[in-house]
Amino acid sequence: MDLKEFFILSLLLCCAQFGWARMPRNYLDETSARHVNVMDFEAVGDGETDDSQKCSSAPTAVGVNGCDDVQINGLKFVNSQGMHVVLNKCNGVKISNVEISAPEDSPNTDGIHFQRCKNVEITNSVIGTGDDCISIGTATSNVNISKVFCGPGHGISVGSLGKHDSAAVEQIHVSNCTLRSTMYGARIKTWQGGSGFAKSITFEDIIIDSTDNPIVIDQYYCNGNHNCGNNTSAVEVSDVKFVNFQGTSSSKIAIKLACSETVACTDIHLRQVHLKTPESKEVKAYCLNVKGTSTDVNPDVPCLDN
Repeated sequence: MDLKEFFILSLLLCCAQFGWARMPRNYLDETSARHVNVMDFEAVGDGETDDSQKCSSAPTAVGVNGCDDVQINGLKFVNSQGMHVVLNKCNGVKISNVEISAPEDSPNTDGIHFQRCKNVEITNSVIGTGDDCISIGTATSNVNISKVFCGPGHGISVGSLGKHDSAAVEQIHVSNCTLRSTMYGARIKTWQGGSGFAKSITFEDIIIDSTDNPIVIDQYYCNGNHNCGNNTSAVEVSDVKFVNFQGTSSSKIAIKLACSETVACTDIHLRQVHLKTPESKEVKAYCLNVKGTSTDVNPDVPCLDN
């Protein structure tokens, strides 16, 4: 299909707590098209979640698969039961003026997740969920994220990577974003036992407001009830920059760089990072198997060269 455009001026009322189990996997779904425009679309859920039920089958609100030249503008979601926007195998994606709101205790409600995509731009959006505001999956390159307000949620994440296959993520640029009352800030997360790489990643000009863990590289990521044993292989993390972070950490460990004993993180650079607690108390950094530099960074990162 050469041309398919959606100009949606509507309100979608999502069904009550258990009704979504009978819904299709996506409220709005588009596959294998070019020039996809989704505009002024609003989805409102019933505001109720039940953690005793399996949420893994909850529908994705908007799923876009195998499409080129995708434009998503003016979407608004309130209390979705599952992920909000998921893109897979897309090239040329522009997302702007999106508002996403879900309870901070609602599981698996990622705001925007994409994988196997290239040439992605996300800007001027407000996202608050119970999971990652934005998550970047494998086989993704040339991503620019700017002017995004994130909170609550799990921050802006590269990963998780390397759970089932080799990862390849590069040329990621996140700038001029604010993270407020989030569990994590700027995060890279990979599973033990993975392979591949995550490189050429920059987070810069970031405002941190009462975030538990503002800066994280975690090569020991293990989510849920997985029995994660030690494994010598890992996704290689390199050429990563955290520049101009200002604000407050709600936990004592503001910077956590935990890298593999066999596949260390290399070419990691922190510059102009100033973090403290909301009470202006000192915070600390934890680091393991990291090679790189720190310049004008508080707290001090002992394993990086000053």
